[in-house]
Amino acid sequence: MRASTCGVAPATSSVVSMEAADTGATSDIPARSPNPRCTRAGSASVVLAYPKVAVTRGRLSVFFAALVLVVAVTGADARTSVPVLGKWKLTGRYGAGWGTAHPPKIDNGGVPSGKAWGLHWTNWGAGATTAHGFTWLYRPNGGYYAKPGAIDLRAYRLGQCRAGGPPAYTRLAARVATRPGGALGHWFAWGGWRTLCRWP
Repeated sequence: MRASTCGVAPATSSVVSMEAADTGATSDIPARSPNPRCTRAGSASVVLAYPKVAVTRGRLSVFFAALVLVVAVTGADARTSVPVLGKWKLTGRYGAGWGTAHPPKIDNGGVPSGKAWGLHWTNWGAGATTAHGFTWLYRPNGGYYAKPGAIDLRAYRLGQCRAGGPPAYTRLAARVATRPGGALGHWFAWGGWRTLCRWP
């Protein structure tokens, strides 16, 4: 193995290839100075040229094919994920329907008017989806009617309630009948909430 001094190497100095060391062959590539691969042995400095790892075209093809497959599968999962209605267990242990897909019932876990059932959703998965069902209605002078009345729901604004979570409808509007069998009133935010991703 041929040695040269580190620092300013003469233009005629050679770099010894590790692959050529066994055969005694030398490379004619001039040594560069300063060389981070210089090692000192006593007063002499040895310059070694380490062999490069060969990357074949076949290996690159396999790598890129695997990468494309991972990206494609990830994208497909994102596109096929079914949206849910708000945050999972949004209103706690006594609530129902939150964080699930097209729930047949939602319940805030409190007053009767915070419940809606018999819900039939249309266009679930689109940018906005609507449902028709029933809820308990307030009487003008207090209390509730003995019979339930109609309710319409509109869930919209797809997003995520947590990083990495499923797509979720983050807003919910409702309108209810003025009385059992009566006409539907104006739209309002369900529960007065601004979002379905956290408890007000």
